[in-house]
Amino acid sequence: RRQRVDQVSIRPMRESFITTPLVGSASQVASVDSKATLSSVRLISDQASGKSAPWLLLEGQRRYGNITMRYGQILSYHPQNQRLHRLLNLSSSAGQPPQWQTSSTGSDQLVINQTVGLRPSFLLYQLVPNDPPQLKEVSLYSSVYNSDLGTSLYDKALKLAQGAVWFHSLQMMESAKAAIGPDWSAGAQAHHDIIQHHAHQTKAQPEQPWSSQQQHILAYLIDGQWDQALKALEDQPAIYDATLKRLERDFDSLWRGVTTHLQVHPNDVSPQIWGAMLVASRQSPEAGEAWLKKKTSSKPTLERLQALGKPDGADTLPAPQVAAAPLADTAGRYF
Repeated sequence: RRQRVDQVSIRPMRESFITTPLVGSASQVASVDSKATLSSVRLISDQASGKSAPWLLLEGQRRYGNITMRYGQILSYHPQNQRLHRLLNLSSSAGQPPQWQTSSTGSDQLVINQTVGLRPSFLLYQLVPNDPPQLKEVSLYSSVYNSDLGTSLYDKALKLAQGAVWFHSLQMMESAKAAIGPDWSAGAQAHHDIIQHHAHQTKAQPEQPWSSQQQHILAYLIDGQWDQALKALEDQPAIYDATLKRLERDFDSLWRGVTTHLQVHPNDVSPQIWGAMLVASRQSPEAGEAWLKKKTSSKPTLERLQALGKPDGADTLPAPQVAAAPLADTAGRYF
């Protein structure tokens, strides 16, 4: 026997919210303010912890170019008071439903995939078992420790994650976990989990077969594997010009990653060279060399940059003294 226990109004969602994951990507759409209806409803369970919690997922889909956006709302139902509670609006550019997982601390987490292209993007929510329950987003811009706890590794890991340098961020976060020991908190573990979620995807991409070496290099760069990317370019100098064009196309996200890495590890050679390459892609090789000279006085590093794209045995000429216009990082600082 069916019985109506509660009802809520089903509000359409704004298209400007649905397309938010596409902002800054090649698939970005023009600003819109129309509304999109929710066309289906289904029960979802917290399969990660084995609970059959009464969650409702209201969904709809819209296509933008070659991307199908999956959007919706999550509601919870309380059998005790027979009430429905709207908890979260969501949008997935990967066209995937939200997924439950359980952290190593035993807490329930909800993952929403907002990946576009090769660059992964996930939102992570922790389930707060209040009455009604809440889904609290895990922010990489909020530290869970006071600065007097000696958490420099943890802070650096967060900084790298903010620049989407996932490979090094996860390495440093795992070192921080070992160093902090018993003071490692559930909040810090949540940061570890969301970084790990990104890093696992970026790490797998360079291992896939690619139709061009430029795409393979880009996959390394997205993961922050600067050394491997540079070696791949040095092994095939003929693709230098094509690589410069690809760097210019993906400039903003790659510049953010390189400059963030250099804020944490200012003496790392490979990201220094990639920073110079990025400047060259937007301005000129001479401007790239001038930028690199501001970062390091190492002659071998400069010669390594100059050798890129030159045939074996070609002479490396001294860099002309050309002033380069400064480039700003994502926080407005100049390098």
